[in-house]
Formats: sequence, C-alpha cells, structure tokens
Amino acid sequence: MQSDREIRGILSQARVVRYFFEHSDTATAIEHQLLDTSLEKLGLVTRDVVCVSPDTPVLKALSLLESHRVSSLPLVDNEQLVGSLSLSDVKHLARNRQLTRASCRELVQAARYVQGLREGQDKAAVFSARPQASLRYVLAKLIATGAHRIWISEAVSSVTSSVEPSTPASNRRASVSSASSQTVPVDLAKYAGEFGDRVCGVVSLTDILRVLMDSAPGPRLDPDYNYASMD
Repeated sequence: MQSDREIRGILSQARVVRYFFEHSDTATAIEHQLLDTSLEKLGLVTRDVVCVSPDTPVLKALSLLESHRVSSLPLVDNEQLVGSLSLSDVKHLARNRQLTRASCRELVQAARYVQGLREGQDKAAVFSARPQASLRYVLAKLIATGAHRIWISEAVSSVTSSVEPSTPASNRRASVSSASSQTVPVDLAKYAGEFGDRVCGVVSLTDILRVLMDSAPGPRLDPDYNYASMD
C-alpha cells in the first residue's frame, strides 16, 4: 500500500514460494541442501492425516474441517487416495442448498463442474508425491499446477502388478518445469505419487514457508499463531 493508501498488489504465500523457487539458482549452499532434502527428512510426513470417504456426508466433512482446523481433506476409498475436498469447494453450497445433504463426492463433482463450465478451470487432478520426493520437486509441482497443497502418498503394497514395465523404473525419468527457468529432473518411481496410493501426509504452502523460515537466520515463527488458517 502506497502513502496515498492505494493498494498496488497482494503478497500471498504462493507469490513468496514462487519467488524463492525462481531465484533458487542464486541460493546459498545451505539453501540448495535444503531444497534437495526429502519430505521425510524434513519431518513433513506425519502419517496422521484426517481423511474422509467419498460417501461421507458434506456436513460431517465440514465439521472435521472446523474441528481439526485444516483447509482440505483427502477423499480415501479402501485406503486409496481418489480425490480432495477443500474449503474453496464450500462456497458451492451457497449456490445449491441441496448439496448440504449430499456426499463429499457429489459436492466435489459439482464444484469441478462449475469450475470447468463458468471459470474455465480444470482441477479434477489430485496432486501427490512420495515421501522420498525432494522439497525442490514439490515446489516445482506446486508452482506448475497452481495448487496450494500436495498430498504425500505411498504405495499400498510393494507388489503392484505382475506385469513388468516396458522401461525399467531406474531408467524412467521425466522433469517438472514451472514458468521459471528451473527444470527439475524427476525419477517417477521415486518421487511421483500414483492413483491408488495411501495418503500419509500433506504439504501446504504454509508448511513450506515454515521450513524456509526455520532454516533462515532471524526471529523464529510464533508457535502460538495458527499459520494453517492462511492456506
């Protein structure tokens, strides 16, 4: 805000995270070490995630969001991640009061339909990463997709199929790129979550900023402040 009290812009969590990532090529050795650290080593894999099934009533899910002070809930069917319900979906209840008696699956479907029809947005995908994924990979994926959080997931069983992949897992590599010049090489079998994985954590923009702040010199974060409310 300028001296004339005219608002010139908004500093959001997403902008701060994007700025850090896009300027990481000039980061110190310590910052590079942090970016290359896995989610598991950073302590972001809690394995204590509040989940709901796709058939859970919407009102019960809203109660869980409020009581646990979280901004999103994974939809889990037979221990497998199949979708996500966030606070941004709740606004659709005002547009269709009948959805208050619906299931989480029905609310999410209605929300995605409106986003696609009215806003031209396709947000059906659920983004996830494995516990072994690096912070750098997660940053790149969040920035590339515009998501505010990414679920941490792991394979339900080490034996996924009797069919061998056409390309050995050790040779299957891809990259995640954002609008910046950063391109992060990815070992798909090691970093990328897959449909049907078991949810074992969630990483939000708040979590990433907390990790960055804890590793930076200066005052510590206020332990009594609810930073999760900023997601």
